[in-house]
This record gives sequence, structure tokens and C-alpha cells, in this order.
Amino acid sequence: MKTIKHLFAFCLALAMLFAMVVASGVFTASAISGAGLQQTTFRSYGADISFWNVSVSSGNDYSRVDFAKMKASGCDYVILRIGYEARATRQNVIDSAFIEYYKRGRAAGMPMGVYFYQLGDTYEKAVEDAQWVINIIEENDMYFEYPIYYDVEDLKNGDKPVNLQGQAMENLCLGWCETLEKAGYFPGIYGGGWSVIDKLSDDFRSKYDTWYAAYPSAQNPHLTTDKSNYCGMWQYADHGYNYDGIPANANLDVNVCYKD
Repeated sequence: MKTIKHLFAFCLALAMLFAMVVASGVFTASAISGAGLQQTTFRSYGADISFWNVSVSSGNDYSRVDFAKMKASGCDYVILRIGYEARATRQNVIDSAFIEYYKRGRAAGMPMGVYFYQLGDTYEKAVEDAQWVINIIEENDMYFEYPIYYDVEDLKNGDKPVNLQGQAMENLCLGWCETLEKAGYFPGIYGGGWSVIDKLSDDFRSKYDTWYAAYPSAQNPHLTTDKSNYCGMWQYADHGYNYDGIPANANLDVNVCYKD
């Protein structure tokens, strides 16, 4: 009987520990079964924003972006650009508005994620990019409720040096996702049909999250179109939509997220 009691106590302690882990939210993407699989009942709406989204309209005055007003008007989250690879120097550069946006977003209680615009074409370069992003996050003691995305929209506006196909594109994305996942972050991949949907295997997309960009002509397309079967987040417009707290003539990307 004493042995049974000890066994029961041990099992109870394990159950309590598991409950504490779940409650504290310390699970990483690697611990989530099917991190790339879709949920079709959850919906949240938000925007992604960088320096250039409001730089012209606001005269580089970041204070004109009011995250509290955005949140009050129905913006559930923002995805901030943490940085980009400069075409001229091929060096990674932090977005000049990122730190300020993060501080203002946190002060307003706005959930956030980030994305990095890349120009690389190899697994190794993606690893370097991911580590660069991790360093910035950890040096500034930051945390994010939404994924850490890699922008792989190849050849858009002639920025990308090569048009990656098939396994080459997947290797690039694996470098990013595997590095972030090992460090305890939830990674994702951003792009359009030419880069995400058409070039990444079903196996990859079952493991990792995707953020898909496509802009139908219909007004409020997210109300009539459901893309939850092949992406975790859909960027459905890059202009014509604004939340309160954003300068009226700014170009704002807006999104619907299908995953909690």
C-alpha cells in the first residue's frame, strides 16, 4: 500500500508540474505537435508595420503611430519589421523605427511579432540572419506573442539576386526556422504564392507556419475568402485600410490570423 501511495504522489507531482508548464506558456514551437497545421475557427486581425509604412506621410515622426488607438479600433496585433538586408552593402540593418515601435506597442499592451526582409539564397545565410535577429531580441530583453517571420518574397521589385526554386527555397527557409526553433522561438515564413505556396513542400508547411500575401480586388476580402487551409496568416491588402492611430495617407499592410 505504501508503494502505491508513493507512486500516486509521484504521478500527482508530475501532473501538477505539467499543468504549471502549460500555464506558464513555456512550450516552444518544437513542443507543439504540427506547428504548421491550421486551425479554422480562430480569427484575429492586425497590421504589419515598418519605418517606410509611415515615413513619408508622417515626416519620420514615429510618435504619430498610436498603438493604443490602433488597439482600441480593433487591431489585435502588429508585426514589426525588425530589420532587412541592405541591397548596396549586403549588410543586415535594424529598422530605424523598430525599437521605438516596440516600446510604444508594449506600453499600449499590443501583442506583437516581427519579420526580417532577406536577400540571401543559402541555408547558411538564413542561419546568420536568424542569429542576428535573436541577438537583437535578447540584447533588448524583448518578447513576442506572434511568430518571428522570414520574408522570402524573391525577385519582388528586382531585390532578390536569384529566383530560388524547389529545394533551394526550402533549404533557405529551413535555415531560418531550425535556428529560431532551437533557440526557443516560434518561426514562420512570409511570401506570396511564387515563394511560399508554390515552392515549399507539404512536409515543410506541416511543420512550420506560413504568412501568405495576396491582394484580391474585392473590398474586405477576408470576410468572404477563407485561406486557413494553407496558411497561418493572410496579408489581404497593402493599402486602402487603416486603423485609428495611423496617419491617414500611410500605406498599411493588414492581415487576418487563423491561429491562436
